Order: sequence, then C-alpha cells, then structure tokens
Amino acid sequence: MNFIRRMLSGETKGQSDGHVVIPRTEPGWNINAESYFRKELEPLAGTEITVILQTVDEQHGGWDETNLLYQGGKVGQLPNTYHQRLGPILRKLRAEERQLECTAHVSKELELTLLAPFPEKLIPFLGGVSVEGTLGFESDEKQSIRVKESAKYQATLRTIWEAMDSSDWSGSASCKKYNHAGGKYDGQEGIEVFVEGARIGSIGPRYVEDLAPILERLSRGETEFECRISLSKFEESKLYATLFA
Repeated sequence: MNFIRRMLSGETKGQSDGHVVIPRTEPGWNINAESYFRKELEPLAGTEITVILQTVDEQHGGWDETNLLYQGGKVGQLPNTYHQRLGPILRKLRAEERQLECTAHVSKELELTLLAPFPEKLIPFLGGVSVEGTLGFESDEKQSIRVKESAKYQATLRTIWEAMDSSDWSGSASCKKYNHAGGKYDGQEGIEVFVEGARIGSIGPRYVEDLAPILERLSRGETEFECRISLSKFEESKLYATLFA
C-alpha cells in the first residue's frame, strides 16, 4: 500500500505497521549501488520499488552504514554524507522497532535513485522522533567515501592490498579532476583516484554529495587523501577502496 492510499485510509501521518512511510519525491538522491548488486537490480531495471532504510553498525552485525533493502535483500547503500545525517534518526527508529520506507527508481542502466526528500526535509514525516542535533552538516570526523568502479581494477587493488600484512591496506591516494563525456552528465566534473600512479577507480558526477568534500580540497590545491583498501563483506574475493576527506 503506497503513501497516498495510507493517507486516504486514515492511517496516521504515513505510519503503519512500524514503518514511517516517506512520500515519493523527485528528483531524489543518487545511491551507491555498486557492481555486486547487479544481480539483484537487473530484474528491476526500469521500475520503481519500495525499499526500507536500515542503519547497521558493529553492535548489530555490520559496519556503520545505511542500507537499502528490497524484499529483505540489500540493493544499495546511502552515500556516507547522507548516512551521517540520517544515522542517528534511523538508530532511534530501530530502537523503537520502526523503519523508514521509501520509493526508489532503478534505471535501465541500473542506477539507483531514492525518490525521497533530502535528509533535512524528512522531519515532518518522522512521527515525533526527536531530531535535535542529528541532522547537522558539520563534523570533526573525516567522511568516508567509497571509490566507484572497483570491479574494473581488482588486479591493481589486489597488488596493493597484498603488500600490507593485515586485513586492510591503509595509505595515500591521489585524486585529480576529469570532465565526464557523454550522457546526461556530459561535461560535468568527476574525479579519478590513483595509488602510486595506478588508477584504482573514480567517483563520477552523479555522486554529488560524495564529490563535494573532495572537490573542495582539490580547489585548495590538496591532492592527497587517506585511503583504505578492504575485502568486500558481500563477496570476500573482491576488494574495494575508500577515501577519507
């Protein structure tokens, strides 16, 4: 049952069965739906789906992140900048055995967009959950930003990762801007990521929130970023890279 039908049926402010239902809103937010979700997303290409936003952390069997679940399975992950804003809210809802339910669009290219208001505009739909101090933009902690296209650079990532005698490789990565060519992002800025001169991935212009802190530092002439290379939790044979800005 969608948001409008719930409202017409008299249920309270978009809440039902422990769910806080967020109305469908465009243009929405771009979501990290990396290559290991292709199997789940391919049957859904070109459709809109209902997803649950679920924040997990070490205490609840995962890393500190917010996942998008469709029929119980993970199909995407919020960019860390959104997770940092929404995480405290979602943890409060989890403690109350409630969850956020939203609409998402899966494009034919398997890009995932969450059709919901931006975090600071969710307040009217949170049903009395206290949000004071939880949707701020300032933080002394560095933002973790997933490097995209890691599937294309597994050999390079593995060479770097195996040089470190631990579960993760930590070091420095350099970033440089590029202009995207073709499609709806033609001419817009993205960044390429390199470790010791070898490309390990990129962050394209569709990931506006992920790009913002990196582009800001690049504008100040800073090109080096803290970087970590880790094994995927979902496919243990695959590696991915994370920047910290």
